[in-house]
This record gives sequence, structure tokens and C-alpha cells, in this order.
Amino acid sequence: MIPASASSSLKISNVNSHDLNAIQDMIFMCLDESFEIAKYSISNLKVDKSGCYGFPAAILLLSIVDSIGSYVVGKDKEVNVKNHFEILEDKNYFDPPLNSKARDNIYTFFRCKLVHNATLCFHDSCVLLAENTDNPQCLFEGNTLYLKPFLEACKNAIETFKQNSQSIITADNKKIKEVIKGKKR
Repeated sequence: MIPASASSSLKISNVNSHDLNAIQDMIFMCLDESFEIAKYSISNLKVDKSGCYGFPAAILLLSIVDSIGSYVVGKDKEVNVKNHFEILEDKNYFDPPLNSKARDNIYTFFRCKLVHNATLCFHDSCVLLAENTDNPQCLFEGNTLYLKPFLEACKNAIETFKQNSQSIITADNKKIKEVIKGKKR
């Protein structure tokens, strides 16, 4: 069963393209719902009891990183999707921050392969999703993405994003301008 806190009616209608409050509300709703469903996916066993719903959880968590990064990293400049993941190096959002190699690996091995190809194989090796690690601050190590610490890190990133939203979700933000114009990314 999907948690009640994650179910919302998408009643944001007649959005005036310049209404930053409506845009902010949609962003917050999307981040909150994605987080809640990722949490549910990690916290519950699959029907066959073979583990949690790791793939959908990872896709949603990576989407959270991608979304927050698009507004924070893309605030003052136009960036490509890969640049959105620079947010993983920002200690204000992900503490401890990842280094650029780990960030690039997460983008390449997890985000792109999992979202676009429904697989985690790359260059004759497979990367792994693990539910937990002994180190609660370790999000990614070697070829493994740890879901529970990543979930907690995303929770903190969402809270930070919301706290900073007044300086991020502005009419001057390049990403907001793209959203208003209806650009793809």
C-alpha cells in the first residue's frame, strides 16, 4: 500500500507561467512524493521476500538529485543533465560530499544506465544496489550504491533545498526560465 502522505491530488491547475509560488509548490510536491515512494520501496520487502524494491527506489532518489541539481547548479548558467549531479559535491546539500569521480560514476553507471536501459551493467561489469552499509555516511563505494544512506542524504538535500528556495526559485534562475518557456530540460 502506498503511504497516505505520498498520495496527493495534482490539483495545481491553471498555473500562470510566471507564478513562482505555483512552480515552487509543484517542485516541493514532486520531491516529497518521490522521497516518500523511495522510502516505501526501501522499507518494504518485495512479494517474494527477495529484498526491497531497489530499482524504483534508486531511480526516484537519482531523480531527486537530478531535480535539485538542475535548480541549484543551473541557477546562474545553462547546464547539461550531467552537471546537475555536481550537487553531490556540495557539502550544503550532501554531507559528506562526494568527489567528482564518484559523482561521475553515479551519473554514468546508475542514473543513465538504470533510467534509460533498465540495467546496471557497464563495460563488462555490473554495479550493485545495496540496502545498507556499516557506514551510514557512505552513499557510494567501489561499484555499489547504498540505498538507505542515499535516502537519508536525499532527505537532507530536500530540506536544504526548501530552506534555500527563496534564493533559488526566482525569476532570474536560468532553470526557472526554461521551465516557464516549456523547454525540455
